[in-house]
Amino acid sequence: MAGSIVAKIVIAVVAFPLFGHVIYSAITFVLGFVLPLVVETDSPWSETVRKGAVVGTVLAAARISFGICRRLWPSPRIVNPDAQIYRAAGDPEVTAKP
Repeated sequence: MAGSIVAKIVIAVVAFPLFGHVIYSAITFVLGFVLPLVVETDSPWSETVRKGAVVGTVLAAARISFGICRRLWPSPRIVNPDAQIYRAAGDPEVTAKP
């Protein structure tokens, strides 16, 4: 039980921000090369497009980081008292042989 709580805390406090930052940095690195080719820097839209790209990058990084951390999140164990089988919450139903 305590190990599960520690794992959840580490995922929420360390893994989520770390993955979010790495993903944001990677996307921003690529967009830094692509945006000047797509939008002229003299254009009045260039600042709006840049701000939109930053907002979109933050949202994409948060969503991807959430998806990764959701897969890392420990699942609760469910006890089947009839079969004495321990299984995870998402596992298919297991029946014991009589």
